[in-house]
Amino acid sequence: MNSDYDIVIIGGGLVGTSLACMLQKQSLRIAIVESVPKEKRLSQKADLRSIALSHASQKIYATMQIWQSINEYAAIIEQLHISERGRFALSRFHASREKLSALAYVVPFQRLNQALNDCLSTATVDWLCPAQLQSISLRQDGQYELDLLMAGKPHKLQTQLLVAADGSNSAVRRLANIDRKIFDYQQNAIVATIDLMRNHKNIAYEHFMGDSAIALLPVAPQRCALIWSVPHEKAAALMALDDAPFIQTLQKTFGYRAGRFLAISKRHSYPVKLTIAKQFYQQGLVLLGNSAYNLHPIAGQGFNLNLRDAAVLAQVICEAHAQQQALGSVALLQRYQSLREADQKRMIHIIDYLMRVFTLELWPATSLRRLGLLVVDGIPPLKHRILQQMFGLSMRASDLACGISLDEHLS
Repeated sequence: MNSDYDIVIIGGGLVGTSLACMLQKQSLRIAIVESVPKEKRLSQKADLRSIALSHASQKIYATMQIWQSINEYAAIIEQLHISERGRFALSRFHASREKLSALAYVVPFQRLNQALNDCLSTATVDWLCPAQLQSISLRQDGQYELDLLMAGKPHKLQTQLLVAADGSNSAVRRLANIDRKIFDYQQNAIVATIDLMRNHKNIAYEHFMGDSAIALLPVAPQRCALIWSVPHEKAAALMALDDAPFIQTLQKTFGYRAGRFLAISKRHSYPVKLTIAKQFYQQGLVLLGNSAYNLHPIAGQGFNLNLRDAAVLAQVICEAHAQQQALGSVALLQRYQSLREADQKRMIHIIDYLMRVFTLELWPATSLRRLGLLVVDGIPPLKHRILQQMFGLSMRASDLACGISLDEHLS
């Protein structure tokens, strides 16, 4: 096994493998360290979630030639309806009015996971899996030394750049002594898929109800992914219900704007918090994905923001590599963060604001948000600007998002 790498990515999830796929043709020595056995991660039963990909994310994967293998499994979101319980205020966003074929796409998690792993199967990327990270240390030459445990045996690695893509409970972040801020929404997200009596007509819904919120995302002609965010005690009560009474409760809460709900898959529930690392990089190390920040899932924008981060990081790495610069230098990582900071801050604030304002029952907040929905719906330029930010179209985030491959970028 090689022990000397240009880049070591801790975490073989969607974010880590996406970054590796972006970089695979750049003559870089790359390793992915993953704790879960590869066969288990690729099992079609391992994760039944769906992933909402923004227009920008779809463009990134198309440029990487990943989209071609998942396109047939993608459901299209042509409209987004945002509403509040018991109020006529409603904002509608239409892809056609933005001259887009779709606002977003919903793909099965495991289809995207498989496509990324297929992309790496012919690449010169080393998979160290299953392996557990034990310790990290920054050497005097600016490289990181990693201690791993593989099949009960210790292994050491050295790398110019250590990428933490190992999730909310990141071992890398902990070992690097990087603290984080946590805001607990005091909610659980209940996720499942719902079978509908009628076609959803490619409409996604976000419906707010004071202390809770429901999102429905199309995944098949008569099926939607459900994300129901509710206070902890309500989540426990809902999870205790059998399927029939759960569907009845959901129908009564959401109404019939999407038609009648017929059946539901196995439900999962997990607590939701806003977490933000107090720094996203230090010499030789960068946090990516949920190790850097973790957003509320209601708007389905966390992974899209992560992917835009990865695309810019890959571009900055390729430029530095072509100029024979150190990949872990503070200057390089400062440049990456300066390119991403505005998009990150805006999206984090939008999602946090959405959840805080729409879950307040005080009179000023209820009046303001009703007025806000009406104003947004009535001012096309404002709707356009909000949509541009939400779906990753507000800035030239990366060449990959503009259809320019990294090879073309360097030529």
